[in-house]
Amino acid sequence: MLIQLPRTLHTVLDFTLVPALLVSGLSLTAVVHLCTYFWIRPPFSLKRHLIVNIARVGLTIGDLSVFPGLGVVPQRDAREQTVLSNWYTKSPDTDVDVRIIEPLSKDVPRLEIIERVKGKVGEAPVPGFMVAPAGTALWARAAPGERVVLHLVGGGYVTGHPLETHGVFSLVDITRGRVFSANYRKSLDDATAFPASLLDSLAGWQFLVHELGFAPRNITLAGESAGGNAVLALTRYLDELEQHGYTALGLPAGMILAAVRVADPLAFPLLTPTPTDILPQPWSDMTCSFPSIKANKYTDYLMDLSVYAIPSHTRHYSNQLSDAYFSPALSMHGDDPHWKRLASARVAVHVSGGTAEALWDEIVALVQTMQAAGVDVAFAQLALGVHCDYLIKDFAVMQPDLAYTWPAVKQGWIEYFEALDKRGYN
Repeated sequence: MLIQLPRTLHTVLDFTLVPALLVSGLSLTAVVHLCTYFWIRPPFSLKRHLIVNIARVGLTIGDLSVFPGLGVVPQRDAREQTVLSNWYTKSPDTDVDVRIIEPLSKDVPRLEIIERVKGKVGEAPVPGFMVAPAGTALWARAAPGERVVLHLVGGGYVTGHPLETHGVFSLVDITRGRVFSANYRKSLDDATAFPASLLDSLAGWQFLVHELGFAPRNITLAGESAGGNAVLALTRYLDELEQHGYTALGLPAGMILAAVRVADPLAFPLLTPTPTDILPQPWSDMTCSFPSIKANKYTDYLMDLSVYAIPSHTRHYSNQLSDAYFSPALSMHGDDPHWKRLASARVAVHVSGGTAEALWDEIVALVQTMQAAGVDVAFAQLALGVHCDYLIKDFAVMQPDLAYTWPAVKQGWIEYFEALDKRGYN
């Protein structure tokens, strides 16, 4: 059972029960993992061991997912249409704006994955955030050959704001171009669960192609964690549209994926990154069937996504978690024709993942699946990295034990866009 508490009750619990649980729970967690550190002897510092385990428990309690029997989901973010006020948005080097874009056009075919739940989830206007170097005409029509990044935020499909971290701002700094983030509806109730995120992502893509006039092959998709999963779902749907004869939306140049789930951190040698679409540590298995989910539980801060994030997101597809729209890492051995079509279309992919994160095994499986089909995949394996820790690079307290992966992630993104420059644009 999944429930969304009334906002007033949820707020009361946030200010009463949650602090009490945090004080007791985090104190106990610190004591327990002070002991486990000397028992397990992990290849990193005690400070890091305590941070990741306290953070995991704190995130669980803070979201009230400590009550798995109740299935309490977070509240809808009241800031979802708001430009946040932080040191990123206040930087004189960038301009930021938000626009509410039109829902996905009725002209775009609704394929089987959407038709399965017809009448349960509909289209809706989508908040879209545009970020670009200062002085850029944010909403101008695309210039010939101009490239753009369509970003989809992470957060387990239940939380996350595109402007909370440096991610989109760093993409702007690297590309010196526009980055557009479609802030899709989070899966918090029956009306906003999947395929709402897919419909909203398609609306964002449609906006760039039809309203702003970007050539599809000049668009790179980027997403971290659940955002990486959303990027994979969007690319699959665009590909299936073409297979059904609808070619008005096209396919992207590539994908940048971060934190997609994969395998045992010591089972795979480090690979040299090559230019690809950017998938920063993408989440790619909602069945939670890969070994690293348990093996890396105490080396990562990622909370248990099966408590409410997965059930809430897939509530209309509860017996279909192995579907490629939810668990693309399970389409193994390159036998999924989708991957072969991406290879033929020269869609480039850049994937990054940390070997100490809970999603490590599924990330590796996803990469191997794409490579087996001939997709041009660059895989940056971040030694002992945890889930998307490059996003917290500006928190000095975490360093040098965490967030040290950012230079490697940044270099991978730079090489990806340099490769696109050499390939040329439409």
